[in-house]
Amino acid sequence: MATLIIGAPVLTGARAQTGGVTHVDTVPAPSLRANLVGDPDRRAMTVYLPPSYRIRPLRRYPVIYLLHGFAADHRAFIRGAYQNLNIRLSMDSLIRAGAVREMIVVTP
Repeated sequence: MATLIIGAPVLTGARAQTGGVTHVDTVPAPSLRANLVGDPDRRAMTVYLPPSYRIRPLRRYPVIYLLHGFAADHRAFIRGAYQNLNIRLSMDSLIRAGAVREMIVVTP
């Protein structure tokens, strides 16, 4: 049992470095204040950070803004609602295959 407890952080750390990470953030959208539709003036977005971002956060990465279609939101690319696309799994696979270089992907 002690081996499992000691080994777990090592395995978790090793796995964490092999793939990117997505997180959700909320940003202000001042242009939406008092809009006629009543949309909130804060917007959630998902950000994909590539595998090396944790160890090289000061490195400059290209940024892609992946826009969803009408009646969708930033979560469409996480839960596979848009053509079964999971942004983290897709980007990790493309980077590992050498098809694309590491980049940050923002889905507002």
